[in-house]
Amino acid sequence: MKKEESNIFIYFYLFFLLLQATQTLIPYSHGDALYYHLVGPKLWKESNWSSMWEDLSHYAQAGYFDLLYFVPTYFIESKLVNQIVCQFIHFFFSIFLGSLFVIYIIKDKVWGPICGIAILTIANDSSFFYYAKNDGALALFSLLATYLVINKTYNHHPIIGGILIGIIPGIKINGFLIILPLILVLFYQLYKKETRFFTVCIVGLFSIITVLPQLVKNYIYTENPLFPGFVSLFPGNLTEPMLQHYGHFYGNPMNLEIFFKQIIDLITGKSIIILIPLFFFYFKKTSNQVLIYFFIGFSVFLIYIIYNGSLLHPRYYFTSYFLIITAIFLFLSQQNINSKKLIISIFLLTIIDSKLDLSINGFYKIINSYYNLTEDKILEQYIPITKIWNKIDSSSDTEYVISDYISNSYYLPKNIRLHTAKQSLGADFLIACKDFRDIEKLKKYKYALVTNKNKNYCYEYITNRGKLIVNQDDHKLYKL
Repeated sequence: MKKEESNIFIYFYLFFLLLQATQTLIPYSHGDALYYHLVGPKLWKESNWSSMWEDLSHYAQAGYFDLLYFVPTYFIESKLVNQIVCQFIHFFFSIFLGSLFVIYIIKDKVWGPICGIAILTIANDSSFFYYAKNDGALALFSLLATYLVINKTYNHHPIIGGILIGIIPGIKINGFLIILPLILVLFYQLYKKETRFFTVCIVGLFSIITVLPQLVKNYIYTENPLFPGFVSLFPGNLTEPMLQHYGHFYGNPMNLEIFFKQIIDLITGKSIIILIPLFFFYFKKTSNQVLIYFFIGFSVFLIYIIYNGSLLHPRYYFTSYFLIITAIFLFLSQQNINSKKLIISIFLLTIIDSKLDLSINGFYKIINSYYNLTEDKILEQYIPITKIWNKIDSSSDTEYVISDYISNSYYLPKNIRLHTAKQSLGADFLIACKDFRDIEKLKKYKYALVTNKNKNYCYEYITNRGKLIVNQDDHKLYKL
């Protein structure tokens, strides 16, 4: 393909990059971002570090990447604007930089940009790249560490290599999924005399030093250094409702009934993945680099389904998508392909599941909303829980809301704290309320947000003594 013709893929890449960036303008209502990722910085700004931990015990789930969200939160007054900025931060440190980095890895004017587009348009759980979370950042740092190990860059900078590897589980605890494959590759390189034992030791030492603060923090607040993983083995100080909640998401063994669904999720994560067997059959030759990217990518997925196989959440193995997609296009770049028809066919296959129509429609809707609606109306349209929170006045003193289900508290008024029975230490009494001692605990709270799912003494007290303020979607807010 001529140089002028190959440049068109750069323009396609820039189009998808800008389009995907616009998706961060949408204020998403996803639970985790508005449940702890952004709530921690908000409470810290309103009070202090110790008060934040006291009222948001589940912030122990946060990792190193979440510290970035403290910066815009400190300077930005509008919670909506701050959410948008934090969403862009996550997007930037996930598929934005990830797509640029694979172009750098592949170094091919055709396959590099197409690979970048593939990263930008991962199909499964794609919205998680736009939430103010850390799943995409974990995938980016895993890609960086894998590149560093495969290219043996750590031989020249073992301390940096160790820090980078240690950051991965420090971002999110399921970052440990990639550690074993990386260790195996390091020892393979040691066996092949491509590195020295002392260098590997330095890398390992600084990896441990880097992740250690995260493990110590987890132990201090939950008595489980691997929290929120392995809660069945290390329950720590978690309440029974908290153990049930986290046990649903972490540590679920592989379930044969949905094993094939997991395989389908991996394959459909990006349409180009279905061609892997054909590529190896048709082209035959490949490099060790490509094979190691494949090995680590598939290993992360296999370890995930062994550890947590019954939970269908591709976001937990975004790293696999990043590495497998990189391997595919690195493989293609080494094949000296000149067929325009084949190149165009692979490009079309890459974008066929890009959800282009949804992205364009989402951009149109949010721009229209910003133009025609006030900030409050935008929030009510995109984040319905704000209709309830708007019924609560801000306070100069700290006041509390207790809830049996809702945990999304980012848009609560200033100095209002939410304790949720299933996620907050000390709030589980609402579900297991038995006697007057539990009723006494309710006196701490000025509001209660409850559903009709439970019946006990506390619910009777709330409904009989409290004043119903609003009833929305079976969630009733009472003033106590």
